[in-house]
Amino acid sequence: MCTIMPPAIITTPGGAMDDTIRYNNAKTWQIGFFSLNNAATNLHFTLFSLYFLVYCTEVWKLNPVLVGTIMMVSRLFDAFTDPMIGYIIDKTDTRFGRFRPYMVLGSLIINISLVAMFWGIRFESQVYTLLWLSLWYFIWVIGYTFQTIITKAGQVVLSNNPAQRPLFVGFDGVFTTLVFIIISAGTNPILLNFGGTENPTGWRVVTAILILLNVTLTILAVIGLRAKDRKEFFIENTETRRVGLRAFLAVIKGNRALQMLVAAASTNKLASVTQNAALVYFFMYVMNDLSLQSTVLPIVGLCGVVGAVTAMVIAVRTSNRTAFVFGTWTSIISLAALVIFRPFSPELLPVAIVMFGIMAFFGGIANNIILVMIPDTADYETWSTGRFIPGMISTTFSFTDKAVSALGGLLVGLALGGYKSGMAMTPRLYWGILFAFLGVPLLGHIASAVAMKWYPITRAFYESMIKEISTREKRAV
Repeated sequence: MCTIMPPAIITTPGGAMDDTIRYNNAKTWQIGFFSLNNAATNLHFTLFSLYFLVYCTEVWKLNPVLVGTIMMVSRLFDAFTDPMIGYIIDKTDTRFGRFRPYMVLGSLIINISLVAMFWGIRFESQVYTLLWLSLWYFIWVIGYTFQTIITKAGQVVLSNNPAQRPLFVGFDGVFTTLVFIIISAGTNPILLNFGGTENPTGWRVVTAILILLNVTLTILAVIGLRAKDRKEFFIENTETRRVGLRAFLAVIKGNRALQMLVAAASTNKLASVTQNAALVYFFMYVMNDLSLQSTVLPIVGLCGVVGAVTAMVIAVRTSNRTAFVFGTWTSIISLAALVIFRPFSPELLPVAIVMFGIMAFFGGIANNIILVMIPDTADYETWSTGRFIPGMISTTFSFTDKAVSALGGLLVGLALGGYKSGMAMTPRLYWGILFAFLGVPLLGHIASAVAMKWYPITRAFYESMIKEISTREKRAV
């Protein structure tokens, strides 16, 4: 006997079969609270994207190419642990649910690792420093995987209504953008107040604040998922129970929707990781005023929020695919305009802010809608194979996502070349920073647009999938 997701059946008021689909709906506050799990992990992601390379070069005086290589190798190794993590999640059955234990475990691991890396611990030998960094960065990415996988997998049981699932994007876009503003605009003043980027005290204050925020947001996210993290919302059947680790390769080979989404999203991720890692250097050298970062980024961040909400509106009215394609092509145009005109001189600052805002608005559409497309591919897997494996689908996505995006830190390290703390501007450094900040994102969005041509899940296709899944489960009773 299989366990059925009760709301996901096709009925009339009298109980007869027809074309009406009753979805598994969530309360709006549940979607909003659960979206805070992504904000909790994005606190860490944003800090590492914007400041990890800076911290390593300014406090530990490490070579940026070496640091970028460590980041790449650690994330590539972590990518290969993702299938195991997804398998463990799908096989988990506790009194606290399937997903919530890993939200708590992930939060604990990444916060301990953050202290180990950002507390200003010093070693006389750079060899010991590199070993310490490598160990804790690896541990951090493992914990980060545990918590972020649940952001993707948990949506499958939270709601499968195509008009409701995009609400996650609206909430997440607002919360994640606020996180970006807090980290990008708030970190520099704290560091400057304690003597600059070379003083460990400022980094300790930033670390303490970030841990407090992460724990608070994680607790709220756990509350949001509590009512849906139960057996009655899991589809347990013979196909699901037979799934082993070998199914990972079958998932990659057979799920066309996942293949195309991975191709599109991983290049987007590479673009965002590279751009974030180059951000401080962009303001320091190209804009020639690091203090502008705290002024410009809140304005740009608000444009990103509007973009996320716009993505939600487009997805609700059309489809997730339409929203992503629109955001991708408009991002290509806005990035190309910045590359061509380069309004980075002081007298053109207002023009630069407007163009950055446009870039952030369209980027907010493309980057935020991806999160609700991942559970769509999990539903596609259930429809095409009968297997209910949201954990493995999510980790399959993150496996290739990490393998590609791991190149971000290395690309910035290579772009900076022989950079040393406090060095003067050179033409090579200028163009290297521009390539990382604008060139890589432009190429990433072009690759995403190409991949979306073969992504199969339109609104009509999704509705037909849910209808067929519901019919199968009804007949299996």
